Amino acid sequence: MQNYIQVSVVAETEDQKEAYSAFLFELGAEGTEEHADGVFGYFPESDYVANAVSQSLMELCSEWKTQFSTTVIPPTNWNAEWESNYPPVILEGYCTIAADFHTQLPEVPFPIRIHPKMSFGTGHHSTTEQMLRMMQHIDFTGKSVFDFGCGTGILGILAAKKGAARVVGNEIEDWSVENARDNAAINAVQMDVRLGGMEVIPETDFDYCLANINKHVLLEFMPQISGCVRSQATLWMSGIYVHDIADIREKAEQFGLEYVHNTELNEWACIEFRKL
Repeated sequence: MQNYIQVSVVAETEDQKEAYSAFLFELGAEGTEEHADGVFGYFPESDYVANAVSQSLMELCSEWKTQFSTTVIPPTNWNAEWESNYPPVILEGYCTIAADFHTQLPEVPFPIRIHPKMSFGTGHHSTTEQMLRMMQHIDFTGKSVFDFGCGTGILGILAAKKGAARVVGNEIEDWSVENARDNAAINAVQMDVRLGGMEVIPETDFDYCLANINKHVLLEFMPQISGCVRSQATLWMSGIYVHDIADIREKAEQFGLEYVHNTELNEWACIEFRKL
């Protein structure tokens, strides 16, 4: 398990905050968070160094006449953080995402229990909610599903609960793989979670692809994402801002993906594509 780098960028206006959040995602941030004086971005330490994030930020901050600072965050017990800060996710009449300490939950067809441990992805973000909603009226019975960068495994677990015959996920950190596997076991579903990038996904016949990640990763791996699904498969992509839709569409269409529609929530978007 490695440290994370918290980048704090000073931004005065909402437009600046939005622009910096998008820029941090493009640099490979796993998450961003607005605060009173600007934006936080969170990077695995190895990615922060490998992607020369500091140099890119210095150049942009110089251009915009602002500044940034960094803080090293040691491996954190995200389960404890979640317990102290977050309520359960409740999508009435559909599903709940909760931990053991959450009680008096409404009855829904698809309750999901998770232990976040060291992984990101508790289901609260607007992008995750939109992905869950995209899946709501889909009959996954007998289908194969790939959850790209599965995090805590929420999306793959839901697909399995909705009848998917085969669910595969991947993650690049061993502790995240372990967490997703644990969460699948807690929910009594089968989910094949693999350690590695797209090189560990040789399949080309998935019926559905779930890619809730970020713009930078989606653009980089669009060839592999489009290549892992069969003709007429459905792909959902999120982790992007509304103003990034055009860039994602343009790249996706280069690799045989047809835009179907998108949803928007709190400036975030989720796009549905179909493989031609």
